[in-house]
Amino acid sequence: MTGWGVFRRRQTPPLLPKSQDYKPYLRMDFLRRCAYCRVKEYPEDNQFHFGVDHFRPKSRNDFAHLDRVYSNLYYSCNRCNQVKGNHWPSPALELRGLLFADPCGDDIYRDHLRLGRAGDLQPLSNCGAYTREILRLNAAYLVRWRGKMMALFEDVVRAQFMAEEVGKSPLPERDALLQARLAHLREICSRLKEYYL
Repeated sequence: MTGWGVFRRRQTPPLLPKSQDYKPYLRMDFLRRCAYCRVKEYPEDNQFHFGVDHFRPKSRNDFAHLDRVYSNLYYSCNRCNQVKGNHWPSPALELRGLLFADPCGDDIYRDHLRLGRAGDLQPLSNCGAYTREILRLNAAYLVRWRGKMMALFEDVVRAQFMAEEVGKSPLPERDALLQARLAHLREICSRLKEYYL
């Protein structure tokens, strides 16, 4: 599976009084997904399980001036925000490539982490290893969630192949095959909606 892409900032909010005031803008820029684990808000959760993360932690003196700088603010699930906390690599670690992958600058899931068939993440770089370990991106529930997504994508590929095969069938059998394939596709789409969209 290729990467999930890099988040692109499209909002240009004015300077606001508090970093938390940027949340509605970040929510749009990050497509209602956590910048780090990519879990998406669900309608029943709304945005209450998500918050504003300071990529470079505001609690560190060297980054305190970035408290309300929009490019340093990320939309994050509360779990990732809490786990990341005020972690930031030392200059010695940075020299060894042990630093956070930047969701707005790097395609984390293409360049730094490989997604296994079971949903686990394997590092492709020191940056990927650091990001995965500090953010605990192989937590059991995230591995299960990504594994279900992988299974759904495989189902979509199989359904596409089956649809092509239906087109090669003799005309009398085609209607029954099409109905069966459509039912299968509807079921896949409803599961995709549940886990991914």
